[in-house]
Amino acid sequence: MGKIVIGSGGGSGIGSSDCTATKNQVLAGFTAITKDSDDEVITGTIPNKGAATYASKIEFIYKSLRLTFPKGAYLDLWDGYDGPVVYISEQDLRDVIGYLDAGKVLEGTTIAGREGTMPNKGAVTQALNAGGSYVIPAGYHNGAGKVTANSLAGQTSATATAGQILSGQTAWVNGNKVTGTMPNQGAVSQALAINGSYTIPAGYHSGSGKVTQSIATMGGQTVTPSSGQQTVNTSGKYMTGNVVIAGDGNLNANNIKSGVSIFGVKGAMVDYSYLAQGQVAF
Repeated sequence: MGKIVIGSGGGSGIGSSDCTATKNQVLAGFTAITKDSDDEVITGTIPNKGAATYASKIEFIYKSLRLTFPKGAYLDLWDGYDGPVVYISEQDLRDVIGYLDAGKVLEGTTIAGREGTMPNKGAVTQALNAGGSYVIPAGYHNGAGKVTANSLAGQTSATATAGQILSGQTAWVNGNKVTGTMPNQGAVSQALAINGSYTIPAGYHSGSGKVTQSIATMGGQTVTPSSGQQTVNTSGKYMTGNVVIAGDGNLNANNIKSGVSIFGVKGAMVDYSYLAQGQVAF
């Protein structure tokens, strides 16, 4: 242990009054007479920290990193350095800079001894159709990526014209919004007379419309000829069966008196009623 030796020969001695250093300004392990030692030899109290220590406090002050390290003397030199060395633990540094989550640091980048895990997505490019969506992946994006909308014309390839789209309705056709002009006829109803016709109007029909015709019907029947004219009333009626005119096998020329015509059949029978009984005509 080193000592400061005060000589006693050759005149008056040197005492505390001749010193300027105080005992807390003397390195620990060394002795000296100091200004506050009353001419007594005291041992210094300054801790000898050697060449290196860890910072006891780390903080940001006015945009600067301020380190507080233990009080003492740093008189030794660390190998390769021209002065004392102050260490900061990785955890202390992470705490002071607020870096606690590796997922907030880009992968491949190390801060305070911890490597980041944030994925590097670079320039992500995605094309969307109308109504589509894209979930942007978590990670770092360099600002050059794009989400673009595909051409509307390419998504609405169609052949419809305005006249083929219901009036008041719209549709996209080859990138253009088209408003329909097809009339909405709804449920059209029409009654037809016999042999009548109806022109169906152009446009959309709901399928509930009707074209009807009400005609009286008449079933089939047989008419027996008589001496008077008979009329079968079929006017304006739809026949559901045949009208049959009865015939008679006796209606032939030999059964009809000559000179008489029945229903167009001319008689051929000679009338001999003028002859006396048993008389033969010549």
